[in-house]
Order: sequence, then C-alpha cells, then structure tokens
Amino acid sequence: MTLVSAPAAAASGGPEWFKALVDAAKASQPQADVDAVLDCGARPGDAMAALRSGWRKIVYSGPAAAKIREMADGMNVVVLRTRP
Repeated sequence: MTLVSAPAAAASGGPEWFKALVDAAKASQPQADVDAVLDCGARPGDAMAALRSGWRKIVYSGPAAAKIREMADGMNVVVLRTRP
C-alpha cells in the first residue's frame, strides 16, 4: 500500500508531521507493507527538509530539480516529478 500526502503537504504540515502520521499507520497495521510519498510541490526548501527528515520517496517539480535529485541520489531517495 502506498500512502501519498496531499499536494504540496510538506509546505503546510511539514515533513515531520506526515512522517508521524505514516509511522502511526504502520504501527496500527504492522502486517501491512506500507510505502509513503511526501509531496513537496515546487518548493526546494520543503524538498530539502524532507531529505533531512529521512524521507525515502518525495514528489518535487520545482526549480533546482537537478540539484535536489543529485542530493537525493546520494541519499538513496527517490524523487518523482509527478504524484503517483
């Protein structure tokens, strides 16, 4: 199962808020195979915060996309251009 945040949710709740929500969902259903994606919209600062917070999969389509992807590659983070 894949949990996808609301569009540009990193700007409103922040990466830690959605991470806590995903962690709670995983704890309540430990047998479920859960994958999560945080939508960072087009805000590079939000994408950077998501990388620092330990996200493994984000959506980012804004400026500096090449730089964000380069940093993400070094951290084994998947950066999607569009929402799944």
